[in-house]
Amino acid sequence: MLETFKMLDRDLLLKINAGHTPFLDLFMWQMSQSWHTFLFIFIIAFVFYRKFDLKKAIALLLGCALIFACTDFSSNVVKHNVQRYRPTHNLEIKDSVHKVNVYEGGKFGFFSAHAANAFGITVFLFFCMYWINKKYRLLLFLYPLIISYSRIYLGVHYPSDIIAGCLDGLFFGTLGYFIINAQFLKLNEQDL
Repeated sequence: MLETFKMLDRDLLLKINAGHTPFLDLFMWQMSQSWHTFLFIFIIAFVFYRKFDLKKAIALLLGCALIFACTDFSSNVVKHNVQRYRPTHNLEIKDSVHKVNVYEGGKFGFFSAHAANAFGITVFLFFCMYWINKKYRLLLFLYPLIISYSRIYLGVHYPSDIIAGCLDGLFFGTLGYFIINAQFLKLNEQDL
């Protein structure tokens, strides 16, 4: 059963990774960069500053930093303990993996810090922006989905790395929201 899962994981990675074009190479490379995540966070913090006050904007930034620290730390602890080679370092398939800009990532890949960070921050922001209709807030999740897909596309993560990173992000994003909201943000419907 485990071998079947590993083969499915590997086959899906290679299928996604093989569907490359020059445009997608550029787009997925850019989506794997971190600058737009920080820009997005600061834009939301500015919205908080305008809608509420400076203290809530700073609390939002503090929450994002806390969640990022937790997801990044947990991912790195697991990576170095599990020691599962990234596809680009796996001797059996590394020659079949299409690399963009000769990028291979670090040696170990389980689980994806990019997926954990992006999902953690998105979950936190989803809860914080309660005044926006839920169906519109759900669109926020397109962002971590694209980032996660880009990591498979670039050949540096298996789909299971992404799923585990997503779950880690969902956990820390939710936990972080409840801690930060209770202690600092204190958001509620009366703020509208």
